[in-house]
Amino acid sequence: MMLPPDSPEFYAAMSESAITLGVGISDSETLQEELQAPVSERDLLVHGHLTGEFYHSLADVIAQMPSDELAELDIDLLKQYSDIYKNMEYWFRVDDAGVEMSFSLELN
Repeated sequence: MMLPPDSPEFYAAMSESAITLGVGISDSETLQEELQAPVSERDLLVHGHLTGEFYHSLADVIAQMPSDELAELDIDLLKQYSDIYKNMEYWFRVDDAGVEMSFSLELN
């Protein structure tokens, strides 16, 4: 309810071991399915998956927010990202050795 008008649907689900968030997905049940996935053996702090549509939705939301700091170029850049990026995945892990991060990107 706090998002600007015409924002994409935003869903969240939580279990004892995970929190899932979905923006612009067509079926909120998808998040419940993700919560049923086996717990990772990698002991991840954060795991994320984004599609190019995320950047398009973000540009639409930002365009509706009054701000002196955001230029039209910033919004156009986000829309360009949505055209270039197909899938992105990232994760963070923290253990005794330190912080480890991974990022993968699939282009259109």
